[in-house]
Amino acid sequence: MNKIKIRFAEENDSNEILDIYTPYILNTPITFEYDRPDEEEFKNRIVKTKKLYPYLVYTIDSRIIGYAYASQYKNRKAYDYTAEISIYIKEGYKGKHIGQNLYMSLIEILKLQNLQLLYACITIHPTLKSSDFHKKLGFKEIGYFEKSGFKDGQWYDTAWYSLEIGDFKPNPKEFIPINKINKEKLNKIFRKYEEAINK
Repeated sequence: MNKIKIRFAEENDSNEILDIYTPYILNTPITFEYDRPDEEEFKNRIVKTKKLYPYLVYTIDSRIIGYAYASQYKNRKAYDYTAEISIYIKEGYKGKHIGQNLYMSLIEILKLQNLQLLYACITIHPTLKSSDFHKKLGFKEIGYFEKSGFKDGQWYDTAWYSLEIGDFKPNPKEFIPINKINKEKLNKIFRKYEEAINK
């Protein structure tokens, strides 16, 4: 049986993660980035994200098959309870519930950090399944933007989706950086979704 593991990304994972991301850049409108980032630049992106938010990888027999992370929505104190999330799965591994379990791991960790609301920005195209994926997990469309991105000779619409994960009390608990979250609670989440995949 293949050994499945969900864990935090490490700096030395950056090249393997970048190799998963590159086909999305070069062959799809899923990301509006045009060019493959420099390896050092991409590593710095991971390091910067990990200062506050989770950056997760899904591995099979120690090989990274997918990754998901949260990032700051806007640099204002009032937005501390909101984050944008993203996920990318290696070509050939979609439709195996990898994305769902990896995303749910990320979402549960963000709840521990006292996040209240999550956003995902999605490119709209008949060949892309991102909208269906997010709707299945409870996201709802909250905004639609026509012709907001141009890539490979075509204009693309985008939509913003949101997922409420908090209780929106008048005095919310402070946002907790990822390195302050109890390690056993994190490991419990990882084990939960690793076991879900193995069933």
